[in-house]
Amino acid sequence: MMNRKSYASDLNIFEQECIAPYVAQKPGPGRKRTVDILDVVDAMCYLTRTGCQWRLLPHDFPPWELVAYYYYTWLKDGTLEWINDCLREELRIELGREPEPSVALIDSQSVKTAHGGEEVGYDKNKNIKGRKRNVIVDMLGLLLLVIVTSASAQDSEVGQELMIDAKAKTGRLIKVYADQGYKSWLVEWIKRFQTFVLELVIKPPDQQGFQLLPKRWRVEQFFGWLTTYRRLSKDYERTPESSQGMIYLVSIRLMTRKLARLRS
Repeated sequence: MMNRKSYASDLNIFEQECIAPYVAQKPGPGRKRTVDILDVVDAMCYLTRTGCQWRLLPHDFPPWELVAYYYYTWLKDGTLEWINDCLREELRIELGREPEPSVALIDSQSVKTAHGGEEVGYDKNKNIKGRKRNVIVDMLGLLLLVIVTSASAQDSEVGQELMIDAKAKTGRLIKVYADQGYKSWLVEWIKRFQTFVLELVIKPPDQQGFQLLPKRWRVEQFFGWLTTYRRLSKDYERTPESSQGMIYLVSIRLMTRKLARLRS
């Protein structure tokens, strides 16, 4: 790693050991890398943590154009999702769990967009114009999949796609918990055509104000973690795909930190 100023968002030595195997090897033929790939990862961590623009990355990181090149390459070729999957499996094994979960949680979060972009809409239930983050996590709050849509998209329709994809990814999903925002038709459709069950966690009739519901607090916690990263305090991305990539980046950072703490 080049001799540069250390930032609070940087990976420490134990965190570097967790992620290095997934980013160190250069895919395919061509010239050797002239950049320390862990410096590139640190630059991405800085960007998500501080919310700065690509062009405003500190000059002691690799050139911002190079960092952006790696980000968009890893986004388009599936590397970010793959690293997220690998770290999730590692962390689950470290905690004494099966590599893939059998139970998951699904939810959505509508957020404002900072400026114009693709697929922006209005969520009338939340009174928010922007985009919607549709996620499915395991019972530890670790990300399985994310789909970013217009805020006007229906939870049940996107959730249908998300759960089918999660089932294909894990191979052993038997139950998914959701809130009442997911319609009863989806529960029946899942029961009829899928090999897992969708169970709605019902809000008690006497509940007033916001309270965490049993079994669902992990997905709420995950959304809370996302918004501590300034790049995700709103949706600053031009495309929904880039929004998904930023969420995978933060998920990778969170799991890298947890793994390093367990192993150090």
